Amino acid sequence: MLATDTAPLSLDVSGARTHKASVASTLLLPAARIAREPLHVWAQRLARTLRECDKSRMSAREYARAIASAANMVSLISISRGAADVSRRLCELEAEWLIRFGDVHGDSAIRSLAIQPWVNIGRLDALEGNWAGALSRYAGLSSTSPCSALVVLGHSIEIDDAVTADAPVTLRQMANNIYVLDSLQALLRNHQAGEMLEFVERLSPTCGREFQPFLREAAIVAHAELGRADEAVHLARSAAATVSGWPMLVFRLRLAETLAVGDNMSSSRAVLTPIASVVPRVSLEAVRDLSNLRILQRAATVAAVLCWPEAASALARVVFDGASTAGDEPLCIESARLLSTVDSTDVARWTETRQRLEEETMYRQYRSGDVVAASDAVLEAEALVAEICSS
Repeated sequence: MLATDTAPLSLDVSGARTHKASVASTLLLPAARIAREPLHVWAQRLARTLRECDKSRMSAREYARAIASAANMVSLISISRGAADVSRRLCELEAEWLIRFGDVHGDSAIRSLAIQPWVNIGRLDALEGNWAGALSRYAGLSSTSPCSALVVLGHSIEIDDAVTADAPVTLRQMANNIYVLDSLQALLRNHQAGEMLEFVERLSPTCGREFQPFLREAAIVAHAELGRADEAVHLARSAAATVSGWPMLVFRLRLAETLAVGDNMSSSRAVLTPIASVVPRVSLEAVRDLSNLRILQRAATVAAVLCWPEAASALARVVFDGASTAGDEPLCIESARLLSTVDSTDVARWTETRQRLEEETMYRQYRSGDVVAASDAVLEAEALVAEICSS
């Protein structure tokens, strides 16, 4: 589910800062991400997939996996257009249907697919401010949970030693991944810094090595939001020394953010300088990766806060080009918005681009003006999910 990473940035074209430095309230470390296409295009493709799924030509598990994948995306489209009630109902219908369908075919792996829409309901809760409800939902997914089964909408799903329908990993491993990362995101998005530090402190001694960087990043944000800039700076600097590649770039960016929060603008800019200069030296393929583009967009925003419009413009142009190639409409809008305030060489172009994208988009978070009615393609996709999952 989508959420705003930070408060809007306000700048004049000269680069004068009118927005207080802050840290991005989301995880920036690289993770698998899907392109957020224009909603009507995305919905058309998903509706076609749903219409073409044929139970007679697919195994039960293949059919369930195809429907579940499409339904999860359609519920994401619903919340993206601002229809949280529709999204929640589709998630409930999908989860119930997957459990029924799995029972009919005696396939526990099909039943396990119901966990994803159930988790998506927790993401909706977090997005609407009910972070405590989201964390309570996720608690049963933890590898330290004493329960071997998860209760999904009143149905028990065994998660110990079961395999998923999608990959040869245990369901418990997949569930624990969701528990850690989604709990962190719920707390970050709702600015629960104190709860975040307690969560990190509780998990750090027993959590696997693969999660430690995410816990460190969350702790950096929490300390910064609590006004402990010095502690945040220390954590960011030490974390950067333990990793390499894009994760190191993330922690260096966190260091620049926390230095700026502490009003140490010159040191922040010194840290950001090698980040701003890295773009021409990395491969085009790496720059086009959506996780990397999000990192560069945040770097561009920090550069703007530091009254460094040249670096902000250079980074944001790379993001806009990469997001356009990937078809990620929200990231195109974010970068165009920034460019319309910092790129003094082409203000008219970026202002027109920003206005056009904001007027055309169906993403409620990014649209300017009145809420637009859902397109026929979106309504069809939502209706198809409801119909299939009510059978």
